[in-house]
Amino acid sequence: MSSDKSTHCIQCGKTFFEERPKLQSPIKKSNDGIGLFTGIAGLAVGLYSGIFVLLLLAAYGVTSWCGKKFLNRKAIPFLPTIAVQISLIVIPTTFYLILYLKGLMPLSATFLLIDMSLPCIGLIWLIKKPGVKPAIALSVFQLVTLGVNVMAILEMDIGTQNHKALANYIVWRVGALYLLWAPFLWRKEDIIHDTEKVF
Repeated sequence: MSSDKSTHCIQCGKTFFEERPKLQSPIKKSNDGIGLFTGIAGLAVGLYSGIFVLLLLAAYGVTSWCGKKFLNRKAIPFLPTIAVQISLIVIPTTFYLILYLKGLMPLSATFLLIDMSLPCIGLIWLIKKPGVKPAIALSVFQLVTLGVNVMAILEMDIGTQNHKALANYIVWRVGALYLLWAPFLWRKEDIIHDTEKVF
């Protein structure tokens, strides 16, 4: 079925079709966000952070690929921030568990609750019902965590492994916040059409 708008001429009895302008796909918008963020993040902290940025980018790439395959259409505009925030859960948690298994760090229920459970709940909410409310909830978490990270990095020596890792996480958290609100800032019909009912 054609999506063009038709106009019927009463005098000549002919029907004319007016071609509608094609809207840019939200997937295309999402991919633009992914490319932009990857370039900025890699340029800003890649040389300094070394292995840490590579690990985050690897997790980011895998998550983005899975998201394109399995996410529902309503959540696609938020795929870049979903991939960033999942990376910020997976990589730090993996390091934490490695240190715990080696006996270098005690098991912390608070860490597991704050750094894993809360963002996971927010991301599930965002995927199931994309809209302002889950975006606000995730923003609060990222802002609080960002503040804690900034305070911690100010007390670290520049050039240490902890400083490199935390600098990397700070940049990624800022990116996560930008990408979280980018679909709303774009305000394009093809981006907000599927999510406007849950605002």
